Amino acid sequence: MSHINEEIKIDYLIIGAGVVGCALASALSRKFKNKSILVAEAGPRIAEGVTSRNSGVIHAGIYYPPQSLKAKSCIRGKNLLYEWALKKNVSHKNIGKLIVAKNEIESEMLDKLLSNAIESGATGLLKISSNELKNKEPDLSGVINAVFSSQTGIIDPYELAKSFKEDAESRDVMFLTNTKVFEISLSNNGMQKVSTTRGKIECEIVFNSTGLYADEVSALAGINKYKIYPVKGNYFKLRTKQKYNHLIYPVKNPKDAGLGVHLTIDMAGEYRLGPDVEYIISKEDFSAQEEKKIKFINAVEKLFGTKDFELSYDTCGIRPKLRSPTDDKEKDFIVSKDHPGMINFVGIESPGLTSAMALADTAIKLI
Repeated sequence: MSHINEEIKIDYLIIGAGVVGCALASALSRKFKNKSILVAEAGPRIAEGVTSRNSGVIHAGIYYPPQSLKAKSCIRGKNLLYEWALKKNVSHKNIGKLIVAKNEIESEMLDKLLSNAIESGATGLLKISSNELKNKEPDLSGVINAVFSSQTGIIDPYELAKSFKEDAESRDVMFLTNTKVFEISLSNNGMQKVSTTRGKIECEIVFNSTGLYADEVSALAGINKYKIYPVKGNYFKLRTKQKYNHLIYPVKNPKDAGLGVHLTIDMAGEYRLGPDVEYIISKEDFSAQEEKKIKFINAVEKLFGTKDFELSYDTCGIRPKLRSPTDDKEKDFIVSKDHPGMINFVGIESPGLTSAMALADTAIKLI
């Protein structure tokens, strides 16, 4: 669907065609075959926002508080995602991940992290010694022990979103790009009215899956209780003679707003480091930050115990955090029916990609 000629009426409107919006479109079309569904995306293509700058990791559910929506949706979403990727031939690899402790303090933190993961229901986790680690990563040095996650993997984020879109389109879901929403009028007894740059839409339920702009879109409807804090993360490409077989992470400090600079491997086998964490003002500040190179060099030397490498700036992403710069704890995902005619997805950062299918199911249960 390329344009709206006049005001149209549909059953469900999804605002935002990132991986969560596309997963929701697929899930809604499977669950409600008699409902008309439209996805409105402000950008020129799907999955060009948070999704496009994702590291593409399929997470195992290690870091999140037991019974939190993050933990539950990550663990269930991971299983759904592997099944979907196999069925739809989405590029992915079950590559595995190591969280490495370099000293006794980090080892104690690692034990707590492992206990949290097990209590949350994460599976496929194994504590291994430095000797056992050598079999998995011969070129990694200075590690006293580690946790191996056999169910962590990598996936192509765009391919995944595209597979959801194509599945939804096979059941007549309409996708409309270059369509920015600028007004939402909610009604308790009738249809919701949405004004866009390409026409007006009336619908039964609005689903807000706009990532960085979820707070602003909910505010258009008079729901002003959300505040997104944009957090920038830089990535550097790593070139080295060393060979690494798995994703490699430091032990997360519980108070940190990120997982620490870590090694990811893309579908082509290239190494990438990041992201770091920096609270910023603008949600559109994608400027390169070459000056972060020294910080990344120090992180690499600490993580791998080597100086034999080269770094070059790659890209950056911005995460839609609910955690403010002054908070000392992470905030949970929010999937909330804030009005009979509106369901909001707010604060869907990592592990949002992994959780997308489970989060879609969560929203469906709220209808």
